Amino acid sequence: MNIIQSISSKGIEYLNEETKLIEFIDFQICNNNWIEYRIIKQRSSDIESQKIRKRDRNVGQRDSFTKSCYIKFFTKPSMIKIEFNSIDDFQNIRDAIIEHGWNTLDLS
Repeated sequence: MNIIQSISSKGIEYLNEETKLIEFIDFQICNNNWIEYRIIKQRSSDIESQKIRKRDRNVGQRDSFTKSCYIKFFTKPSMIKIEFNSIDDFQNIRDAIIEHGWNTLDLS
């Protein structure tokens, strides 16, 4: 399980369970990846794309109704998943992301 070390308006530092290294998830890059995907999927015009870029602050997706609550961040080449042992831990990180001006899509 990837373990969160710290969170800021820039992103999240976490301990990668596979490499045992501290790594960083950059919220701005996650948001850019999401917006790029959304614009392509919706076939947005230039004007629509500009509106999306101004208001969309999503950096990942979350689900609190699975066996292990999780948040997946829109990283490349694949999404990084952070699982939580308790709903309280999950909610604390979800709330911290929001407090720092970002959001995640609710899959629950």
